[in-house]
Amino acid sequence: MSYKEFKEGIMQMAAWQAEMNKTCETHGKRYEIPLEGRNIEIVVYLKRPDAPVVFCGFGGGFVFGGCALDDMLWNTIHDKLDVTLVSIGYRRAPEFKFPCGLNDMYDVIAYVEDNKEEFGIESDDYSVYGNSAGANLVTNVCMLDTKRGGKLKIKRQILNYPYCDLYTIPKEKGQTENQRYMYQIFIDDYCKPEELNNPLVSPVFAKEEDLANMPRAIISLAENDPLLPEGARYINKLRGAGVNVVSHIAAKMQHGYSETFFQGENEYLAEDEIKAIRDGSMEREVYRTIDFIKENW
Repeated sequence: MSYKEFKEGIMQMAAWQAEMNKTCETHGKRYEIPLEGRNIEIVVYLKRPDAPVVFCGFGGGFVFGGCALDDMLWNTIHDKLDVTLVSIGYRRAPEFKFPCGLNDMYDVIAYVEDNKEEFGIESDDYSVYGNSAGANLVTNVCMLDTKRGGKLKIKRQILNYPYCDLYTIPKEKGQTENQRYMYQIFIDDYCKPEELNNPLVSPVFAKEEDLANMPRAIISLAENDPLLPEGARYINKLRGAGVNVVSHIAAKMQHGYSETFFQGENEYLAEDEIKAIRDGSMEREVYRTIDFIKENW
């Protein structure tokens, strides 16, 4: 299959997911957030008024996904961590390139904090959580916020298998041919070539002064993930800047294992992912990851 054919399939899948996101049932309540020039959907999983609040960014290479599609994962985190969870439906590439998604995440968090009574929230304990590209966005929200004086008052950044380096070509990350095609699509669609080493695109290129004063980090990586090295590199960057970081590696897991477990078997999964679902190892690692977050809260 050529790159062009592969990309056509990816775009069709992304469009299908966008339609699914509009109608799928959720355990939380949907809202439309009015921001300048656009409305952004969120789903709020309210625990109780004084519960800590976690703002979440879904994965999908800045192209796939929707704030409601990971409902089972969000509801589990909401329950296990005893938090109010806010899933944010940031705009996606290729229609909306960098920094649209990042600005959406930042502006929604600011809006909810400023209007928390509208959502039944009383807490001032705020964290951000993201998977893959969502982890990229939430850590960059923290980086952006430190530059703006810490208005968002974020206490924790929780990153699962973060996508931290868009600059390095997929071939150099040891990815399969299909993975290379897919990640090249993410790179091509998300930003301009000259922006790839911008720290707000690829946080591994952040300088110490960019990362200083960032909130403490709780980071989980996946042992069999081609993005593991860049996640480890980012951990070292944060620690070098004086950020308090705790980290965890999910044994024998592939990239995206948390979402994969709750979505279940499908034709796109690799054999080892299907095996991990069937033998229970993926379920164990998903809950170990959540327990790790809870222990280091």
